[in-house]
This record gives sequence, C-alpha cells and structure tokens, in this order.
Amino acid sequence: LADGHVRFNATYFDTTWDDIQASLALRYCDPSGNCYDLPAVVRQNIGAASAKGAEIELTWAPTDKLMVNVNLGHLETDLTSQTVNTAAAAAYVVGQTEFSQAPKRTRNIGVQYDASLKNGGTLSTRYDYTYVSQYWRQFDPSLRVAWYPGVPAGYSDEAGDVGTSNIRLTYTPTDSKWDLAFFGTNLEDKYILNSGFFHGIWGFDFATVARPREFGASLTFHF
Repeated sequence: LADGHVRFNATYFDTTWDDIQASLALRYCDPSGNCYDLPAVVRQNIGAASAKGAEIELTWAPTDKLMVNVNLGHLETDLTSQTVNTAAAAAYVVGQTEFSQAPKRTRNIGVQYDASLKNGGTLSTRYDYTYVSQYWRQFDPSLRVAWYPGVPAGYSDEAGDVGTSNIRLTYTPTDSKWDLAFFGTNLEDKYILNSGFFHGIWGFDFATVARPREFGASLTFHF
C-alpha cells in the first residue's frame, strides 16, 4: 500500500481438535467415590478443544531509513468436551478451561532507524515494546493456585499481563561481512513468571522466571 511504503497482513484462524493431549494431575477415586490427588502428572488424550483468533501485522516505512511495525493478536481457547474418566489412577480435568501458555491479547510495537555513516557503514537503532496479557501457566485447573480454597487474597499463579522493552544498536561495515551490536532487554526489569505449577499435596508453587534486565554485546560474522 501507499506506493510500497505500507505492508498490511491480516489472518483469522479457527481450529478444532479431537483427542487433544495434555499433561494432567493424577487422581485416585476409591469405590465410595472419594477422590484424592496423587503426586504425579500423566500425558494423555483428554477430549475435544478449540482455538480461534486473529492477527494483524502493519509495517510502515515512510523513508528508506525509518521503519515502524505494529503487530496485534487476539486468541480464544477452550476445552469443549471431556473424555477422560475419574476411575482409579486416571488423569483428569474438570469442566471447560482455557489453554495454558495462551494469552488472549498480544501487542508489539517496533521502531528502527538505519543511519548511513561517512565510511559507508550503517548504524541501526531499534526499539521494541511487547505486551502479553494474562495466561495460565498450567492446562490442568487443579495445578492452578486458584483451584484451592483458602488462598490468600491477592495471590495468583497467573503469568503475563506485562509489557517489556528492548533496545538494540547495530553497526554494519560497508562489506557487511560482520556486525557489532549492543543491546538491552527487559529494560523495566520486570519479574515475570512464565511456567510452572502449584500442587496442593506439596504445598509449593513451582515456577520458572524470565530473565531480568540485561545488557550485552554481540559480534557476528557472515559467511
């Protein structure tokens, strides 16, 4: 579009699964119908599921040196039916639930400027901002803190709902055989949970955390 200065892509998808797989907590149910969680997780087919959403990508290059890109995404996920039973030592999932690692909204904004130097090289400056909305770290509701009664107010095992910024400064000589870059990531130094699970038997929240704010340099050779 706009005499080649604008590129616009839009995608819509609607996906369904039969016998989708997930790793779920193990549950034992005795003949009286009393069920107990066991300290084990099993992967198996659990039922039908769906995922649908849309993605928009917009790139604007007002000049040969300046480029701006905007990416937006929206996602809806759901376990639509359950086929696993609750017999002795069977994995289980309860009711309809959103997928794990599936944020509903994502946004990315990037700006890059390529400056031409007197020696013929290029100095590229880039800034990126990324936002990810809330998402569950685990598929199985029983491995989410919200599943258990008595959880302190305000405590949550949710991940996401966070925005981070990255910067990068790259020098490329005329022959483009190598480049030298200086960069900074997670400039806000956000504390970000990105995976893990909670289980009532152990009483612990097992979590992995994203990397903190970092600065670094890289030297890359092109063959």
